[in-house]
Amino acid sequence: FVREIAQQTYACRSCEKAAREHQIASPALPPEPVPKSGVGAGLLAQVIVSKYIDHLPLYRQESIFARQGWPVSRTRLCDLVGQCATLLEPIYRAMIIRLKDSFAIHADESPVKLLQPKRTAYAWLYLGDAADPYTLFDFTPGRGEEDPAAFLKGYSGFVHADGYTGYNTIHGSGAKHLGCWANVRRKFVDAQANNPAKASEALAYIRTLYAVEKEIVDKKHTSDNAVSLRQARAAPVLKKFGEWLEVERRSMFPKSPFGEAVSYACNQWPTLDRYIGDARFTIGRVERWRGSLGQAHLLPALSSAGASLA
Repeated sequence: FVREIAQQTYACRSCEKAAREHQIASPALPPEPVPKSGVGAGLLAQVIVSKYIDHLPLYRQESIFARQGWPVSRTRLCDLVGQCATLLEPIYRAMIIRLKDSFAIHADESPVKLLQPKRTAYAWLYLGDAADPYTLFDFTPGRGEEDPAAFLKGYSGFVHADGYTGYNTIHGSGAKHLGCWANVRRKFVDAQANNPAKASEALAYIRTLYAVEKEIVDKKHTSDNAVSLRQARAAPVLKKFGEWLEVERRSMFPKSPFGEAVSYACNQWPTLDRYIGDARFTIGRVERWRGSLGQAHLLPALSSAGASLA
């Protein structure tokens, strides 16, 4: 729809009669999100949600708007999206501050293919805890340890992440590393084709650990009860599994999928058993993780700057 704004303009007749300079006044126009664009906040929100939530490209929105009587080009839509990103950046920065109030932050990274040939950027995903449930992306041209270090600068809580060495700088500057059992499980799942008997044995231990967590959620245990249940039921399993891993480590083939799974679990072990000591920790990634990180794969951009804008 088209919103018409009627303004009244006033002139001082007394000034006119006295042959003085005319005094003319009119009220200021209502503020627009993008000044002098003629596009309202509702329409801008529709363009952004359609592109990034419903995955409707701008060229398709261009056709839709043309059928509805608004002949706008995709270039114009792209400019409007960019201006909105600039407008919303202070909110994004404020969300980063709130995110760092989290007791524990979940972190991971995923490649994002750029439309430029043979170019790849990375989407770093950060999820806050239940008290600060923010989901934030940080797009970077590479996968270096300086990127998460810059984003989480000053954070001294717990970072829930896999064993990627890019997080080492964060852990070395005050943040504590929490391991992720989902990554350990995936490696043993992948190793089933190589050594099905041993991999299945490892997965049985992990399945027991996850069963304890499911009971905590299903029965809505209090924080104290959750920790007590973990200490009573998960801690003995962790002890047995750790001993089993050390035995297998001495006899497996290091370069085999099973050997790599065992080595990964052993190397990450100091970070993997921390979760049982505090109910605020999770055994693996939180429920909203998969959908959030999956969105990164649906955000192709012409350049890394375009990915950052997204």
